[in-house]
Amino acid sequence: MKTTRKYGISLAFVFLYLNLCPVFAQDATPELKIRPEVEAIFHQGVILYNNGNFHGAKRQFERILGQDRWHQRLTATLIMYSKTLTQLNMPDLAEESIRQILRYFPNSAYVEDARFQMGLIHYLRKSYVASAKQMLWAADYAKSKKLQQRGYQNARILLNDYLTIDELKKLRTESTGSKSVELIVAAEAMQYFKRGERDIAVELVQTLIRHNPDAANTHDVQNILSGHVKKATGQPKIGVILPLTGQFGEQGKGVLRGLKFAQLKFQEQFPASRAMEIIVRDSESSIIKAIRQTQELESDPDVLCVVGEVENFITAGIAGVADAKGLPVLAPVATDNGIADIGYNIFQANPTLGTQARSIARYAVDSLGYKTFVTVAPQDDYGHQLVDAFSEEIDRLGAEIMTQRWYYGIPEKLGGQFKEIREIAFRKMLEDSLRITLPGFSALNKDSLWKAYNNFVMLENKIKEDVVEASQFFRVENVDAAFFPVYDEDLEYVARQFKYFNINAQILGSENWYSAQSSEDKKLSSYVNNAIFASTYYFDPDKFVYRHFKNEFRKHIGTTPGKMEIFGYDAGLMLLTVLSKDAKSREDLRKELAALHNLQGKKGMIDINRDRVNATVNILKYENNKVVPLPFLDSE
Repeated sequence: MKTTRKYGISLAFVFLYLNLCPVFAQDATPELKIRPEVEAIFHQGVILYNNGNFHGAKRQFERILGQDRWHQRLTATLIMYSKTLTQLNMPDLAEESIRQILRYFPNSAYVEDARFQMGLIHYLRKSYVASAKQMLWAADYAKSKKLQQRGYQNARILLNDYLTIDELKKLRTESTGSKSVELIVAAEAMQYFKRGERDIAVELVQTLIRHNPDAANTHDVQNILSGHVKKATGQPKIGVILPLTGQFGEQGKGVLRGLKFAQLKFQEQFPASRAMEIIVRDSESSIIKAIRQTQELESDPDVLCVVGEVENFITAGIAGVADAKGLPVLAPVATDNGIADIGYNIFQANPTLGTQARSIARYAVDSLGYKTFVTVAPQDDYGHQLVDAFSEEIDRLGAEIMTQRWYYGIPEKLGGQFKEIREIAFRKMLEDSLRITLPGFSALNKDSLWKAYNNFVMLENKIKEDVVEASQFFRVENVDAAFFPVYDEDLEYVARQFKYFNINAQILGSENWYSAQSSEDKKLSSYVNNAIFASTYYFDPDKFVYRHFKNEFRKHIGTTPGKMEIFGYDAGLMLLTVLSKDAKSREDLRKELAALHNLQGKKGMIDINRDRVNATVNILKYENNKVVPLPFLDSE
C-alpha cells in the first residue's frame, strides 16, 4: 500500500496554528537595518522548521538574533523562534521571544500572531484559563480570518475539555466579545446538561440567544436546546473506523479480526476486568465518510478512543477531527511522518517512516561502521520521507551521502541512475587518491583529470568502454551501502540492475523488502540475499510463541493471521492494557497511552515515545530465503 507524505508538527493542540503559519513578511520599521544576508538564513530556518528539524531551525534563527539582530526580519524571526522553542518544549524562552515583540513592536502586524503564540505557551504550562483568554481574543479581534478561526477552534477545545464551571463563570464576567461569550456560555451550559441540570443549561443558552440571536445557529447550542447531548454511562467503548468494503476492505477486515481476537484473549485472561464494547464503522475508504463517523463517535461520551484507519491520509483526517474534540485516536497501521503531530491525542502504533529510516542509518553507521552511502528511491512522497530522514541521520552521524538518485513509476530501466552512481564513485576514488599525491590538486581541472584517467584505463585494458560503461570489468568498491526504500513490486527491478552495474555495497532497505521472502521468483533471492532492512513488524514463524498464536487465532477467528491481523491485535492489546489501569475518561486513556513502554506485542516491542509514536524498529536481514532479526539496541 503506497503512502503519502505529510509533514506534521508536535504538540497536539498547536496543530491548528503552527503547521499552517505562513512565512512572514517583515513590516517596515525605521530603526531596523536592511541586511541582505539575513534573508537566506531566515528562509533556511523556515525550511528546517517545516521539515520538522527544530534543533536545526533554532540554530539558524539564533544566528540572526544576536547583537546585530536589528534587521528587517526581526519580528518574523522572533515569531518563528518562539514557535521553534515551543516545539522543543522550552516555554520560558518562547515567552521571552514573544514579549520582545510586544515590548518593542506594539504596532506590528504580528502582535495578533504573538498573542496567539502566547496562548499556546500558556497551554504548554497547563495554564488553561490564561491560554483560553488569548484564544478568545484571537477569535474576537484577530484581523486574519485563519487566525480568527484557529482561535475559535482552540478556545472551544479549552472551554469544553479543560475548564471547570467556576472557571467558565468567572471568564464569562470578564469577556465582552460576542464570539467569546457565545463559546463560554455554550461550554458552561454543556457541563450543566451533562450533570443532569438541563433547566439551567437551557436558561443559559436562551439568555444568550436573546442578546445574540445568531448564537442559536451554533452546533452546541442546538444540541442543548434539542436535548441531544449524550450522558456518560460508565461503559467504556472503543470506536473503530476501518475500510471493510472497497479497495482496502481486506486490510481493514484483517485489522478488525486482530482487534477482536485481542479483546477475546484479554477477557479470557482477566475475566474480572471491565468489558470493552467495540463500535465498528465501515469507512468504505472514503475520507468524508470517515470524518462523519468520527464526529458521530465523538458525540458519545462513553467512546474513549477511536482506532483507525488503514490509509495514511484518511487516518490524518480522522485525527484532525478527533483531536479538536479531545478524543484520542490510535492509528494501528499508519506510518506517515507527522500524523501523531496533528494533536496531542493522536498515537501511532507503528514507527513512522522517518523513525524507521533513522534507525537503519544508525545501525549502518554505529553497528556496521559504514561511512559512505548512496540512495535510489521513487520520486514521490513515500520515497522522500524515507530518504530525507535517512540522509539527515547519516549527516548527523558524520558519514557521507555520496549521491541521491530518483525514479518515476516502475523502475524497469535504472541504467542512467546506476551509471551516475558509478561515475560519482569512481571520480571520488580518483580525486581522493590524487589529492594525497599531487601538490596543488585543488587548482587542477577535475574534468580533464577524469577524461585522462578514462583514456588511460581504456588503453591499458584494450577496451572501448570507459570505467563507467564497462561495469563487467570494473567494480565500485568505495560505496559502503546503498539505501533502496522501494515498493515491493519494484524490488526485482532494483536488485537485478544493482547487481548488473557491479556496485559492491551492502543493500539497505525499507519494510517492503520483507516481500522477497514470499516472492514466487526464486531467482530474486540471489539478488537480495543479505539485504538489511527496517520494519515495523517481525515474527518468527518457527517459534513456538508465534505458532501458538497462529493456532489460537485460527481456532477462534477461523483465518490465519497475517500482517494486518497482527497490527490489529497489538492495537487492541495497547488499549486493553491502558483500560485495565482504570482509565475512565478520554484524558485518562490519553495519559496512559502516552506512558506505555516496554509492552510486548506480536509484531515486536511497543514503546511510545514523547512524540506519541511507537519508537521500536525491527532491523532485519534477508538471509538464505529467510528473514532473521539483527541485534540492535536503538534509541532516538
